[in-house]
Amino acid sequence: MVTLASRTRRPRGFAGGGGSAPSPKPQAPSPCCAFSVCTMGVMNTKTKPTFLLTLALGWVLSPSSAARGEIVIDRQPHQFSGSSSDTEFLDAFGFPFWQRSADEVVLSSPAVIRRVTFWGYYQEDNPPASEVMRVRLYGSRLGDGLPDEANILNEQSFVDPIREWTGRIIFAGVDPREYIFQMDLLTPIALAPNTPYWIEISQIGNSSTHFVWENSITETDGFAFTNPLVGGWRHTVNTNATLALQLSTVPEPATGALLILSCAMIPRFRRPRR
Repeated sequence: MVTLASRTRRPRGFAGGGGSAPSPKPQAPSPCCAFSVCTMGVMNTKTKPTFLLTLALGWVLSPSSAARGEIVIDRQPHQFSGSSSDTEFLDAFGFPFWQRSADEVVLSSPAVIRRVTFWGYYQEDNPPASEVMRVRLYGSRLGDGLPDEANILNEQSFVDPIREWTGRIIFAGVDPREYIFQMDLLTPIALAPNTPYWIEISQIGNSSTHFVWENSITETDGFAFTNPLVGGWRHTVNTNATLALQLSTVPEPATGALLILSCAMIPRFRRPRR
């Protein structure tokens, strides 16, 4: 294995991990209750429909709508290292190279994934002005249980997904900035219980930067990677880390908005006063 980024002098381009406590989980804001709004519409017939229409629009656009979804995988980042996951970058000697990384996911109950969140950084701290990120879902191949290239269950690419600096840095190499990425899937992915899947997230076709998928020590059973030197998927050894990833169901916000809109229509169907 080639280490990506570490304070020790290892060649860059392979997978590795480090060792301190993971960041605390962010607290999600409490969602509002649509039923209380509906009750208000029934009890107060003077409530203006325009107010409820505005509230419905706020429901759709509010970031807090994500809190109504269930997070089924939550592997928080560990700011010490990561694994290259980039289809085109330059290695330490200036030669073209590529590496893709994948993390295993097994759920105890079925879930429909609609949002993928992950953490990473750029080796030289040079985020591109524009980029394409791809998420792939693999089945597990027979024998070693690693990602099965012949069994790609889902693949979606995103041009310039949401990317924000977390305010933290990675304690490796040039101390690059840590970024959080968010991708709302175009087609939701249904995952069956007690079934091993592999999720790959890679930057596609941009040799000007070198994307590194950050490690997590929330779980410590390793991950998989492939590059031209190893010639196929390999599981990390002596790496007590996985990759920083969050999968959530995030129900469609339109559901709550429709409830509020239906409440707005209730006063219109009440009997007029005599």
